[in-house]
Amino acid sequence: MEVKINQVVLHLLDPGASEPVLSDRAMDMDADLYEYYTATLERAFASDEVKNCRFLPDSAFAAEMAQNQDFIDLSRRIAGVIFEQMLQYPAIPAGDLAVVDFTADGVPFYGVLKLNYRPGYTHHTELMGNGRFSSMVPQRTLLPGTPEICITGGAGVGRVTKPGLDQPVGQAAINHVPRQMITEALRREAEAACYPGGFAVTISIPGGEEVARRTFNPHIGVEGGLSVLGTSGIVEPMSQQAILDTIQLEMNQAALRAKDHRRLILAPGNYGLDYLHETYPQFADIPVVKTSNFIGDTLDMAAAAHFEQVLLVGHIGKLCKLAGGIMNTHSHTADCRTELFCTHAALCGADREVCTALYNAATTDACLVILDTAGLREPVLQSLLAAIQLHLDRRTGGAFRVGAVLFSNQHGPLGQTETAARLLDEWKE
Repeated sequence: MEVKINQVVLHLLDPGASEPVLSDRAMDMDADLYEYYTATLERAFASDEVKNCRFLPDSAFAAEMAQNQDFIDLSRRIAGVIFEQMLQYPAIPAGDLAVVDFTADGVPFYGVLKLNYRPGYTHHTELMGNGRFSSMVPQRTLLPGTPEICITGGAGVGRVTKPGLDQPVGQAAINHVPRQMITEALRREAEAACYPGGFAVTISIPGGEEVARRTFNPHIGVEGGLSVLGTSGIVEPMSQQAILDTIQLEMNQAALRAKDHRRLILAPGNYGLDYLHETYPQFADIPVVKTSNFIGDTLDMAAAAHFEQVLLVGHIGKLCKLAGGIMNTHSHTADCRTELFCTHAALCGADREVCTALYNAATTDACLVILDTAGLREPVLQSLLAAIQLHLDRRTGGAFRVGAVLFSNQHGPLGQTETAARLLDEWKE
């Protein structure tokens, strides 16, 4: 017999409680659970105790099944009826009620499985944006034969894939401080309960894998979920230090990968990374660090890591701010892009009308269009690039050679500073 399970809704029925715990959606099925329910259904069909029966003509239950096309709602109604029977007959033990939508040899079936609680399993109930649901999970909390405390990551917690992070490659991305805090808390509880054994702890973060895709994690070497960080257990309302810590981790990894010339590429964000991969594929072996808005801090980290040659690749909307000595490019810190275009255009001989248009422009791409119309794009960009090089050199103080490459998504390559041009020539050799 071939059994194919479409969905399972698990409800928790305990007559000792005031009401059943009813799920609002089907449970997530991994390979072990799928195999468990398949085997249970196959045994039910093969059992000698199977009885063929039919609903009475006036059965409200049969009518409900025939008319209700909402499987989740139907499963909840079935669970409610059975729970009422359990309240009337106390001898019926508490347990799970699994309502299964499946086919057997291609024939559609609904299965209603009353599963008494099993040793070694526990329940996992979550409240999510799309409702509450329950599932069965192995119970691995206590390890009575050993005082060891094992901490690992479950769903939503990432795994370390690159060296240079707090945990070794292959381990769950749970840093040593939260591990220590969990261990100390468990030992206090074990001592209070006079429990001499150990614990196996699994940390899960619902939705962590999806959220992690919008973070730095995949880039620094944490795949499949979020990292569990922290130093005090107290969440402070500031994210800047967390970003700087992430950049420092990425810098540490870059230092491990750097070769003899100690070369490094910096990019503020994804635009820079995409441009880099498309324009300079021959530099794929050079480590790259994503700076976010913290260009000055990242340059300081590069100096501390003893890099010798650094190339900064970024969109003009970010990097033009360096021409004003602004090393944190977040718009909340400083947003003087059009003012800088206006200033350097005036230095290059632009009239009042052009300067006013630049000053009032909405974007740097709009500034480039204005400069094209006035025939001033090349001199103004060269003036901006010279100012950018000046401030990069001032920030690094001779610790290493550094240059910048500017581009626009709309206008393509825009140029590079003097040092960047020399570095590019050397790196292409």
